[in-house]
Amino acid sequence: MRVESKYYGEKYNGYELDVFLVKEKIGIEIDGGYWHKDKVCQDRKKNETLKTQGITVVRLRGEGLSKLSPFDSCYKKNERHKVIINRLLEGMLENSLLNKNAVRIMQEYITENKYRSLSEYRRILEYLPGPMPEKSLQSQRPDIASEWHPTKNEPLTPTMF
Repeated sequence: MRVESKYYGEKYNGYELDVFLVKEKIGIEIDGGYWHKDKVCQDRKKNETLKTQGITVVRLRGEGLSKLSPFDSCYKKNERHKVIINRLLEGMLENSLLNKNAVRIMQEYITENKYRSLSEYRRILEYLPGPMPEKSLQSQRPDIASEWHPTKNEPLTPTMF
């Protein structure tokens, strides 16, 4: 089973969500410490506004940031992404945000030592916290992007800059 989701740039009542799980009505926000250190009031308002539409916001909060709700998880810069993702899923499971089928899928995923879909993970990761594709080096300066060395720069790509 595949979870239907929308990524980066989708707007709901004027607010963008980094990831939106459509059927579950869960928005996932990745809050970097640098960008969100002075935005606690804005982030809370976003949570509250989306909650009135039945959307629960779950946040991954960067180092130095506090949780804004029981659904949030905090992470450190040097943590492996799989560890961070597992913590996020565990928090969602603890707070009963999902249907039974989604719970089963997430429990299976947490026990695995690898990503289910590395290509999908890389595709999503490409946009966070980078620019939208049309604003990227790849789109703006394809002449320079063509010089990018894929193995020396892996997993980075010209779309991330």
